[in-house]
Amino acid sequence: MLSTSLAFVALAATDALNPATVGAMVMLLMLPRPLLQGAIFLAMTFVVYLLGAILLVEGWTVYAAQWLAMLPPWSPAALLLSGSGICFLLGLHFWRSPGAAQSVGDLAMALTPAGTAVFAVLSTLSDLPTAVPLFAAVVQVPQLAETRVGEYLWLVLYSAIYVSPLVLLLWLRGRAGTGAEAVLERVQRAIAWAYRHIMPPAFVVAAAILGYLGFMRLLA
Repeated sequence: MLSTSLAFVALAATDALNPATVGAMVMLLMLPRPLLQGAIFLAMTFVVYLLGAILLVEGWTVYAAQWLAMLPPWSPAALLLSGSGICFLLGLHFWRSPGAAQSVGDLAMALTPAGTAVFAVLSTLSDLPTAVPLFAAVVQVPQLAETRVGEYLWLVLYSAIYVSPLVLLLWLRGRAGTGAEAVLERVQRAIAWAYRHIMPPAFVVAAAILGYLGFMRLLA
């Protein structure tokens, strides 16, 4: 149970290191109404990601109930190992495409508050199909809670960890006030650096976690 919980939290923390989402938040916090647009982006990102996670859990529950018994016993391990390979490939993608976060941030600069809500929904939905850490975490959820409410609470925790960098940035912007621009510019440069140097190893870590869980399933 403890190892599964730690793996779940580690996957959420890895998922939170999304430079495109964080970069968009930084850009929004440099607009004339930064706290409003930042809060909108934060709230919508949390809600959409949580709903996506719940739908994934519901889909996994239905799948497990109807089909898991018909599959070979090594199927869950194969799924985890496949996710490990995908994480590794995503790490290569981030290493080879260091400019993608900037393009997302440039789009955020042009948004109104209403557009920010739409942008948050669309960007989060676009992230969900490639959210390999979330897929791996969803597989672990039935082992963490015996009730549906308990499963949802774990997903709330996962989503809260996912948006924690956005919460931190919004708090820093509120504390720094009008003097935050210089800080945010440094954060923006740091994100551009992290996109190249942190995201690849982060996905390698996720690949290692999934690979470990997959091999443990094979040995069980």
